[in-house]
Amino acid sequence: MTQLDDIAGRFAANAGGEVVPVSRAVSAADIERLARAIGSTNARYWDRELARRSPWGGILAPPTFLATIRAPAPIDGNLGLPALNGGNRFTYLRPVRPGDILTGAAAVSDVRIKEGSAGRMLFLVKKTTFVNQHNERVGTVEHTRIIRESR
Repeated sequence: MTQLDDIAGRFAANAGGEVVPVSRAVSAADIERLARAIGSTNARYWDRELARRSPWGGILAPPTFLATIRAPAPIDGNLGLPALNGGNRFTYLRPVRPGDILTGAAAVSDVRIKEGSAGRMLFLVKKTTFVNQHNERVGTVEHTRIIRESR
């Protein structure tokens, strides 16, 4: 059994088990800070009057806002082999607004090994599900880590 197989086995055995949720209040300043950091020129993320006249009737968070709330999961941190960011996938169910209190609970949702031209790679997917203060699902973020086997 290789180190990659050992890591895959540890996470496959615990897939689906959520860890302690993380909660965070969303402020207009948080939304504006993210919008400016990602280079958005959409003033509806920070201009209250402009946002009030929009079809949504107020400020909404940019689509990637959920990624700013880090709910820990076992795949986070150093796993002992080189890891790459395999990307994020977002699902949006409700708008995020200033004043919302979001709670995210993360779980390992997928563990698989694939053979590539450079050798075996382990794909670990962490899925974080977010609810608001009314326990309404707001969305999910799936983060993939790719771990390459040492040669």
